[in-house]
Amino acid sequence: MLVILFYSCSNNEAVLNGDEPIKPNQFVNAFKIINQGFEANDTNVFRFADTQKISLKVLNNVVPDTIISNWTNNDPKTIFKPVGRIAKSNLNYLLLLIQKPKKNGLTALVFDKNNKFIAYKNLITENEKQDKEYFKSISINREPTFYITRQKYNYKRELMFTKTGWAFSGNNFMAVVNESNEPSTSNEPLINPIDTLPINSKYSGNYTVNDRNILSLRDGYTPREYKFFLYMEKEDGKCVGELKGTMTLSDDNHATYAANGDPCIIDFTFNGNSISMKEKGSCGNRRSINCMFDDIYIKRKLVRKNKVETKPKPIQKLNNKTKQTAQTKQ
Repeated sequence: MLVILFYSCSNNEAVLNGDEPIKPNQFVNAFKIINQGFEANDTNVFRFADTQKISLKVLNNVVPDTIISNWTNNDPKTIFKPVGRIAKSNLNYLLLLIQKPKKNGLTALVFDKNNKFIAYKNLITENEKQDKEYFKSISINREPTFYITRQKYNYKRELMFTKTGWAFSGNNFMAVVNESNEPSTSNEPLINPIDTLPINSKYSGNYTVNDRNILSLRDGYTPREYKFFLYMEKEDGKCVGELKGTMTLSDDNHATYAANGDPCIIDFTFNGNSISMKEKGSCGNRRSINCMFDDIYIKRKLVRKNKVETKPKPIQKLNNKTKQTAQTKQ
C-alpha cells in the first residue's frame, strides 16, 4: 500500500491564485514537502494536488513564459496546482499538476538554493493521441530519481512496457534507466550509412532503443567530433525521423549538433553506456510533425563479421619417384 506523507512548510502570506506576483521563495515554500517516495498515474495524479490553483501571473513570475506556453498550448482552460516538494540541500524539486479537460499532466520543476528556476521535466504527459492506448505512471525515490513507465496489453494479452529513469545533474535531466520489451515497428532492413567508418574514439559505437530507433556514432576528424547517424521510427511508422551530421563535444559528457544554415539543434548527454538526446532547435524538416528527437539510447556490443582466412596450399616437393609417376600418367 502506497503511503505518501506531507507536512506543510508553506508561507501563509503567499497567495498562489492571486493577481499579484509573489517572491520566488514564497512560491517554492508554498509546495508541501514530500517526506517519502511518491507514486501516481495519469488517472489519479490529480488526487495528490492542492485545492489551491496557481494563477498565470504568479507562475509567470518564476517560470519563463515560453515554457508555460508549451504547457498550455493556448488552452485557456489549463489549470495549474501544486502537488509537492522534494527538498535537497542545494535544490528543490516542485511537482506541478497541469490539468486540462479530461487530461492530467505532471511536471517536475527544479529550483536552486536561491530559489531560481533551473529546468523542468514532463513526467506524466497529457494523454497525447499517440499514447492513448498506454497506461502511464510515475515513481519517485528519495534521491530523487524519476521513473516514468508506460504499459499496454498487445493483441495476445501480453503486457508491453517501457520504463525510463531520469535524474537531475548539472543543469539538465539525464537518462539513467531505459528498459523495454516492446517490439520494433517494421521488418524493413535499416541501412546505416556510416557503419564502415572507424570506431576508435571513446563514445564511438551503436546505441539503440530497438532495431528501428538507432543512434550510430563514428570517429570524427578531431577528438572533439563524432560523426553520427540518427534514425527514429515510432507509433507504427507514423513518427519517423532521420538525421546525419557531426556533433561536437562541449565537455566530457555533452555534445551538440548545430550546423551552419540548419535550424535543427540537438543536445546529446553521455551517461555511462547511454546517450540522452534533446531537441533544442527546429528540426521539423528532419522528422514527422507529431514527434521530436527526444529519447534515450543504450550502447550495444558491436558484432564484426569474422574474416575467413584462406591459407595457401603448401607446395609439394617432388622426389624422383613422384616425378616418374607423374611422367607415366602423362
